[in-house]
Amino acid sequence: TCRSPNLHRFYPGQLRQELGRQNSGIAMVRNEAVVVAFVASPSDVEDERNKLEEVVRELNLTWGNILGARLDLVRWETHAYPGVGQDPQDVINRQIGDEYEIFIGIMWARFGSPTKRAGSGTEEEFRRAWKRHEGGSDVRIMFYFKDAPIAPSKLYPEELAKIQSFKSNIGDEGTLHWSFQTVEEFEGLLRLH
Repeated sequence: TCRSPNLHRFYPGQLRQELGRQNSGIAMVRNEAVVVAFVASPSDVEDERNKLEEVVRELNLTWGNILGARLDLVRWETHAYPGVGQDPQDVINRQIGDEYEIFIGIMWARFGSPTKRAGSGTEEEFRRAWKRHEGGSDVRIMFYFKDAPIAPSKLYPEELAKIQSFKSNIGDEGTLHWSFQTVEEFEGLLRLH
């Protein structure tokens, strides 16, 4: 990992020269293990998604060099781009793929937009991770449900019923999920888990 913030502006030959200049002729190269985490959720937990990114960034800065490891967070907003498929979720699935070691799901009051294969994009992403797990993959699945008051203007009983059914189903299938009430509580759980 390179520690100079502006090295992206150099061509390979220039990069080698710049590294040599910065390190008095000794290039500082470090090997690190990269663990990829994919986060899946509907749009109503944006604060939690942003907090997750903040915690990952802090963990990498605090522990990355010491442990020789880095956690990369994959979000559809940052790792997918416009494309064509059966539906938008299909495009996201093909672009992001299944190359992650940790699946993090988050839900609150919205189940999400339905796809041609599942009740929502989040459910479909969970099912893809679950299928990998059942197939013997070493993917770690972590699902969190926000259990906090909802403003009446954002309360949709049919969405809550879908979430409760999903929560019950994944529990029955063997998924231990966790609940939280605030972004701060969620942050604490991320640091523990």
